[in-house]
Amino acid sequence: MWDKLMTDTNMAKFLAKKLNSPKAGLLLLKFMYHTDSSNLVAGVPVDIAKKFGISLRNFTYGVRELKGLDLVRKYSKREYMLNPAVSYHGDTKRAFILQHIWDTQTTSGLRE
Repeated sequence: MWDKLMTDTNMAKFLAKKLNSPKAGLLLLKFMYHTDSSNLVAGVPVDIAKKFGISLRNFTYGVRELKGLDLVRKYSKREYMLNPAVSYHGDTKRAFILQHIWDTQTTSGLRE
């Protein structure tokens, strides 16, 4: 198992230019650290903020910005999914599976 985050890629340059606040950058790093093998972080916002060690206000502000950049999506009522183009755990086969899940998932549920 390994984590993927390339620092000299278009995605890294995009993140450096588009993240307006340090809150969103910190939250992105926290998401990367706490995701499971499916790129999910489970819990309601209050519990996730407590697990991350940040305030609920910073969590809400950061998630709003990350959702706007399509880096994080609400997978279900109690789960958030991190974009596999940013980071994932595992090998290339797992990356293709996660990318398919990401491409077919919307904030309101699976596409028809």
